[in-house]
Order: sequence, then C-alpha cells, then structure tokens
Amino acid sequence: MKKWKLWSGILVIFISGIVIGFSLGGVFTKKAVEHMFSGEHRGSREFIMNKLTRELDLTSSQREYVEKIVCRTHAELFQMRQSHVPEIRAIIESGITEMKQQLNPEQSKKLDEFYEKAKKRWGHSRERAVKNGQADCE
Repeated sequence: MKKWKLWSGILVIFISGIVIGFSLGGVFTKKAVEHMFSGEHRGSREFIMNKLTRELDLTSSQREYVEKIVCRTHAELFQMRQSHVPEIRAIIESGITEMKQQLNPEQSKKLDEFYEKAKKRWGHSRERAVKNGQADCE
C-alpha cells in the first residue's frame, strides 16, 4: 500500500471524528441550553439533593428538612423568573425593533419568523414547567 493512501485514510478518519464531535457537541450544547432556560426544576432539584446528600452525608431526617428548603427555594426562583417575563420580552422586542432598522424587508420577515418560533418554544417550556408542578413543592 502506498504511503499517500495510508495518510489519506488516516486523514479521513481524523476529519470524520472532528465532524462527528462538532455535531454531537452542538446537539448536546443546544439541549443543555434549552434545558437550562426551560424552567424544568424537578431535575435540578433532584441533582442538588443528590449532591448535597453525598457531599454533606445527610441523614434521612436531615435530607427531608433540606429537601423542603431546596424545594421552596426553587419555587420562589420560579415565581421570580415568571414575574420578570414581561420585562424580558419588552427588552427583546426593543432589540428586534432596533435590528429591523438595518434589515431589508426579507431579512425583517425572517427575523419575525425566528422570533415567533422562539416565543413558541419559550411558551411551551413555561407551560410544561407549570403543568408538571415544578413551580411548587410536592
């Protein structure tokens, strides 16, 4: 086998690894960001409780007490975030209005479509969080 074929094969495998790594990394990052901003607290409460239980070596009675505090804290944070939604939306809409001043009509239409899709995603995330009872403790 000629050396150039060997090196070509190694190069193809290397480039394939990079492409697959970037693809999976992008998917993972997108999912992580969506989860972080979705208001899904149940998973994070469980994560925090598992971490505290392990790190602090909590007894079962301590765990129950700490879990009530963690749950209440998450509910309060959820309510605070929900109360700021109108302010956040106003800031975003102001930015979009400002961006449109530099866009042509086609770009402006695409920006509107992009924003509508994002609003639907954000709305579904909030609805799911409320529906799953994540704004309050069990």
